[in-house]
Amino acid sequence: MSDRRRDAVEDIINIYHEILLNEIAIMRFNTIVEEGVNIGDSIAYYHNMHPLQSSVKPNTSRGLDYIVLAYAVFNGVRRIVCGYNILKPIDPEPKCDVNEIRSKIQEILRELSKTPIENNYSLEQLIAKLVIVMINHGLLFIVPKWSQDNLSIITTMEKTSMSKQSKHVIEVGSFQDFHSLIIMEKLERFFGVYGIELSRLINALPWSFLKNLN
Repeated sequence: MSDRRRDAVEDIINIYHEILLNEIAIMRFNTIVEEGVNIGDSIAYYHNMHPLQSSVKPNTSRGLDYIVLAYAVFNGVRRIVCGYNILKPIDPEPKCDVNEIRSKIQEILRELSKTPIENNYSLEQLIAKLVIVMINHGLLFIVPKWSQDNLSIITTMEKTSMSKQSKHVIEVGSFQDFHSLIIMEKLERFFGVYGIELSRLINALPWSFLKNLN
């Protein structure tokens, strides 16, 4: 294995660490990692809305919504390139140079992807391609069917879009829907700092590829 390929594999493993943190949070509390506290030898992550979610129980049938997955992948790359506030990983500050993030993703893809990586790919396309690479390396588990209480940012976006188009107030049927809306807005702000649009991120993923996995 060449040094460049070894470095790319190590980067993928580091990114997987970020994904794993959010996978555990989704399965245990149906939320994402937002805040942590330094307990000495390690960082303990928690959710400040958990007392309001006493009915949420561990559920291994939950899986990462694609937007949450893309967030974890992007944040993993960001952590490699310039680091972040480990006590609040969802905070886009301190901001990392987006061109450095782009270069790191291209570097990984050129070593591990089976398809050519063009310089003119958008950041959304690069993130989607990195997700596919990680699936091909067996590091991501795609859940074919979401449980009813699963945190779904894409579904929340669709509901929000419909409400805006009809000029209606957004209605939430449960605390879980309300929580999904809060997370969606936080992820929109996070990605917005780096010029990433959620709709473009969704469209960049070849959904037919995912269907073939099920």
